[in-house]
Amino acid sequence: VDSSGDAIHREPVDLTVPSGNGAGERLSGSPASEIVGRSAALLVPLDRRAKVLDHLAEVRKRGKSQHYETRHVRKDGSILEVDVTVSPILDEAGTVTGLSLTAHDISERVRMQAELRAARDEALEGARLKSEFLANMSHEIRTPLNSSIGMSALLTEGQLSLEQREFAQDVHKSGNALLNLINDILDFSKVTAGKVVFEEIDFELT
Repeated sequence: VDSSGDAIHREPVDLTVPSGNGAGERLSGSPASEIVGRSAALLVPLDRRAKVLDHLAEVRKRGKSQHYETRHVRKDGSILEVDVTVSPILDEAGTVTGLSLTAHDISERVRMQAELRAARDEALEGARLKSEFLANMSHEIRTPLNSSIGMSALLTEGQLSLEQREFAQDVHKSGNALLNLINDILDFSKVTAGKVVFEEIDFELT
């Protein structure tokens, strides 16, 4: 117990700490003499205390171990994230007479997980903003392009030489090809931006 890297101690059912080990001293920032005799519940922040007491009550009631994560208040007032396992101590009749508690510091792991979540959320938000910008830009580009396609179509109906008509038709075809490409980009950007709108179109089922 003394050589363990985890804080380990036994508690009677009233949660008074009867002893501690070196890892427990490092975890709490207090010598064992200042921990022994105190209620283990006082080592937990007030906002987490009720939940921890529920876990301990469940161990006493069912006689089965509980594993959970909570926080630990150090002597200097700083807070550590801890991983805790509480196991029942049973007498010969199977009655819970005490609790065996093991805890270790997981603050670094929790910090890294929080940073990863923040980085993920930032990346998702960046992707959403890019998609939204692309959707808006596609719309702005499509508006004048539709005008160019329409005007080139009218131009082909006028009095043109054969060469001029071919030029106008090429402009019209190229405009339609570009419009289809922009529409595809717009549809894709709407999907990623979460702005897809379904259209209702009549059709005949044959």
